[in-house]
Amino acid sequence: MKQILTILFSLLLVSCVNQKVQERLQLHEIQQANALHDLQYAILHSPQKKITWQQAVNRIEEDNITYLQSYDQTQTALKAQKRTWWTLAPEVFTFMNISKSLTELSDLTTDDLSFSIVANITIPNPWQFYAQLYADYLGMLGTQWNHELTRRNFQVQLYSYYIQQDRLDKGTEELTLLLQRLEQSSSDGLKKLSRQYKQKKLAQVTLKERLRVQLNNMFNTPGENWRLTGNPPDISYAKSFKSLALKKGYGKLGLMLQTLQIEANILRLWNIKVSRWPQLSVGLSSPPLVTSNNSTTTGFNPEQTRLFTGASHGIKLNDPLGSERLRDAEVRAAYTRKQLLLRTESDVSRLYLIKKRYSHLLEIQSDLLDELERNKQQAKTISAPSSVLESYKQRLELTNAIKDNKLQQLQFDFQLWIWDEAYWQKY
Repeated sequence: MKQILTILFSLLLVSCVNQKVQERLQLHEIQQANALHDLQYAILHSPQKKITWQQAVNRIEEDNITYLQSYDQTQTALKAQKRTWWTLAPEVFTFMNISKSLTELSDLTTDDLSFSIVANITIPNPWQFYAQLYADYLGMLGTQWNHELTRRNFQVQLYSYYIQQDRLDKGTEELTLLLQRLEQSSSDGLKKLSRQYKQKKLAQVTLKERLRVQLNNMFNTPGENWRLTGNPPDISYAKSFKSLALKKGYGKLGLMLQTLQIEANILRLWNIKVSRWPQLSVGLSSPPLVTSNNSTTTGFNPEQTRLFTGASHGIKLNDPLGSERLRDAEVRAAYTRKQLLLRTESDVSRLYLIKKRYSHLLEIQSDLLDELERNKQQAKTISAPSSVLESYKQRLELTNAIKDNKLQQLQFDFQLWIWDEAYWQKY
């Protein structure tokens, strides 16, 4: 009979649990469906909101999930050493005993109860404790420097969205002019202009929607409709790129991240070397803080405290002296240094090539500007319609070429900007 009741109770419990899970899943499904409906409505009806550069930066730092997670990691790492020190705090335990059987609980008195309060004091291995504090501090520096890199990357990304916004605005103007041409065109060129207009309009809708989603992801505002306004900071390195040098602090953040990897490898190597030493253990045997038994209460007696130490050394049969682990750690540390040196060479080469290509772009820009000025001067002296039209086409080509040249410079500006310590120290 007991077995049958047990089985029935188990089946009932499983049934209740399954039903509860289904109810919770249905509730979540309803909530998600409502949220999706609200989001679809917001996408179609949200008014356009304007936001400046500084407002956008502030919103990233306040609401962006990736940025906040990076910030939380820095705050957790700041408390790491404090948590390590708190491991030295004694642990307090309370014990209580009842000297009665279950059938005699009705006659229970205070004389049948006894309890004691015990505090355990942990004394760690000094070498391991030092290594943990060292690792905590390295971890704190690493999270802070990586968070700074995250902050810079977000601003570079925001700047690229400003470029997309500018492209979207210019595309809207071109679309308006194309529509005017379409309305004024004859039946011969109507099909071609109509096809161009539809293609241009589709490209505009695609760019606008993509930018809307990207900004909402950045600001953590699903369903909103943002418009970037104002001007982003001036990050042109056209006048200063030649003075950038690693010896003058350029790329210092990247260098610090590399030194962190080197030191982390050195710490691992040191830990392996220490593990080959005999392990020192320190213990403290302390009496209970309070003991109560049969109406008799005794307090802490320091004379019963005992301090004992010892040393032990484990031997692994597959690597008795730990030489293989030590050799592997030394090889990894050496490889890390060589890999970082190769990466540094790539960084130096990249900076060298950026300077060369930037100089080339500036030379081309200067030639284009001179040619554009000559074109403008020549346009004042010609009157034939065909010559005027040809001059206008040349001027339009030169203007577009200068814009393309500026965009190429901006790509180099992005690469220089993120590692320019002189700029980021101001902001």
